[in-house]
Amino acid sequence: MTLLLVIVILSAILSIGIGVFSSIYGQLIISGQAENSLRALYAADQGIEKMLYRSRVLENCGSDGSDCSVPLTLAQSGGCYATQVTKTDIEPDGFLDIVIKVTGSYRCDQTLARSVKRAFEITFPSP
Repeated sequence: MTLLLVIVILSAILSIGIGVFSSIYGQLIISGQAENSLRALYAADQGIEKMLYRSRVLENCGSDGSDCSVPLTLAQSGGCYATQVTKTDIEPDGFLDIVIKVTGSYRCDQTLARSVKRAFEITFPSP
């Protein structure tokens, strides 16, 4: 009888321990992904700022009205970003609509299954 009681108590303690471990392990995985997500977000933010500067000040990306793209560029956050700029003339007033899409990623190797990507897309008119 005592042996049966000990087995029941130990199995209850083991079940609680496995449940706590499972919860902690899941939280550790999520916290690691959050850090990677922020690095990808910072890379996308850096890329969008750079492309806005190039579009507004330097005017060297698609200055002739054509689309342009910039391949993977390393960012200071440890990630990288790729940009795509498209220009369309859909308004009758003669203004071009510029769409800048930047995709930032952390772990920039395209063959990795666990790379994290975040993107920004902005649209604004330009004369």
